[in-house]
Amino acid sequence: MKKKILIIWGNTYAFLNLDRLIKKLSKNYNIDVLILTENNTEIIEDYCLNNKNIKKFNILKFSNQLPFKIIKNYFDIKEFCNSSPYNFCIAGDECQLYSKYTLSLLTKTKKIIYWTHTSFLLQNNQVIKSYEGGNFDDFEKLYNSEKNLYSEIKFKKRRVFFDNIYTRTSSDTLKRYIIRFLKNFIIKILKKINGFLLKLEQKFILTFLSSKKIKQNLIDQLSQVGSGNEDTYLFNDQIDVDIFNGITGKKCAFLTSHPLSYAENTNLDKNTKLNDCLYFPISIYPYSLTDDRFLSIISNSILKLKDSLNFEKIIVRKHPLQKLDELDNFKSELQKRINLQVLLEIGDNPIQNEAKKYKYCFSTLSAAIKDIRANCDTIKIFLNEEISKDIAPKPKLFYNEDQGIYWIDKNYDFDQEVLVKQKFFNYKSIDIEEYLV
Repeated sequence: MKKKILIIWGNTYAFLNLDRLIKKLSKNYNIDVLILTENNTEIIEDYCLNNKNIKKFNILKFSNQLPFKIIKNYFDIKEFCNSSPYNFCIAGDECQLYSKYTLSLLTKTKKIIYWTHTSFLLQNNQVIKSYEGGNFDDFEKLYNSEKNLYSEIKFKKRRVFFDNIYTRTSSDTLKRYIIRFLKNFIIKILKKINGFLLKLEQKFILTFLSSKKIKQNLIDQLSQVGSGNEDTYLFNDQIDVDIFNGITGKKCAFLTSHPLSYAENTNLDKNTKLNDCLYFPISIYPYSLTDDRFLSIISNSILKLKDSLNFEKIIVRKHPLQKLDELDNFKSELQKRINLQVLLEIGDNPIQNEAKKYKYCFSTLSAAIKDIRANCDTIKIFLNEEISKDIAPKPKLFYNEDQGIYWIDKNYDFDQEVLVKQKFFNYKSIDIEEYLV
């Protein structure tokens, strides 16, 4: 009789990356899926319905829900988890209150937190300082103290609320800038209020539903992975393993393969790659895509790459959270500056599946880059360092040449090794089944 695995996931876009892993695990285990999300769920519903490797599933939304709906979600979670005993649970994170509640119900199940995203820990200057100095004592002391609660974190945060509302571009008139600023300001305030009320509702509900206190701590907030209190935490990067073990003072984090690296033949080497195109996945930035500095750096980077790669078209991939009108404006402005054809890619096909058609990829710091690299070990990837510093203080800690990802510096130079190298690292390391014991 097969043992049972419950997969609990929040990010619906990242969940599709588990397809190969689910297929692999289903040979030896029965797989159930519980989606607890604040994202769009349409694609996930179709995927789960049509996947013969998934025995049972439920999808519960936690965004913009009325209190009675949130209460029903918690009762549905309890019913789902109690319907069958599970040997193992693989969860995408355990930092959300509803994730913690779900895991608390699985008292006789080995729980594995499987983080496939890029590191939020590396976006914190104090974490980076501790990592580079090899000393996490301050974090470990706080982790083990009574002050290790979400509401009592004393670390200074960068004041970016007003900076991130809307940055005026060279094409904005004063009137247009004021209107856009106020509109974005109101939207951001409403989102903050909604998030606060949702968390308040959940804490109130959990007080009555759970026999044990469900809390968020410092590690939850810094990592977005979890508290450090579960059995096992798995990462695809050794640096994430080292930092998570450092700030918790435990050896609870380990290295494992990226889910997209599980495949019989992912590279499709026999298929001709489109070498006349540069694939450009857009990320989310703390300013408009038509900001003059952003456009200037992106344009110069592309033109520098063209000197070596000789492509003729730019394929810009829309981010799921990007506004289409802003992307259209960016496309027009970029086309004027580089004098090359710029096309938009908008669709539901996962980015890693689209990217493998191309020989070259250019972008900035983004979780999608890890997915692209894991899915295809032949595509040449270039990232702009200056723009990436607007996302994280030291972006090179996320990716480096050993991972087949090459940085374009402030002088628009990059390691020429990438031009001759044909195969790259694809995040394949220790099989996740090694931890299912």
